Amino acid sequence: FSPAGSAAGAADAPFWATAVKPWALPFDELVALCFGGSYAALARAAAVFAAVDFLQSVSVCSAFEAEDGVSWSADRELFAQGVASVASGAFRGGPCGASLSRSMLARLTGATSQVAGLVHGVAAVLMLPYAGAIAKTPKAALAAVVLAAVGPGVARPAAVLNLKGGDAAVAWFTAGLSVVADPTAGFLGGLAAAAAASLLGRTRKSEKRA
Repeated sequence: FSPAGSAAGAADAPFWATAVKPWALPFDELVALCFGGSYAALARAAAVFAAVDFLQSVSVCSAFEAEDGVSWSADRELFAQGVASVASGAFRGGPCGASLSRSMLARLTGATSQVAGLVHGVAAVLMLPYAGAIAKTPKAALAAVVLAAVGPGVARPAAVLNLKGGDAAVAWFTAGLSVVADPTAGFLGGLAAAAAASLLGRTRKSEKRA
């Protein structure tokens, strides 16, 4: 894909021949083009994106743990996401991360193990010759698939409804800000609200002890 998001067309060389050496990337030109030459802005944007992307993984794993009892490790998920993103970038791909809608859709179609991800990857590679036809799928059909997977959880978020007090306030504030603004603003606002709620709670406990 080009920076503008348009399809670049069929590849003329095998994917392993298009690998990019990290030290050969024109970092100065890229930073100047996208961040006005500021590496601080690049670091800030990368940190926020990585945090929001990891939040997707946390939401997926937490949902499956609550509903199906599937255990998970935050350290393992973060490490796997980082390694996958580095490998993807070496082949001119985008950052990797979990997707709540795709995970819910996989479960909706009967997936029960990590083999589903392997099958998905192999199927995606085999369908490359038909990418042009698939790209013409109406957006309404794609939206219907996503709504079928995540609609019930959005319409009635059981985990959020079970929260009480300050936790409930932070959760609804984060959700509302994500809808009104964007997920990044919701994430940052939620972090700030959670920190403020935690500080307020500790202050009240200290006052009671005194």
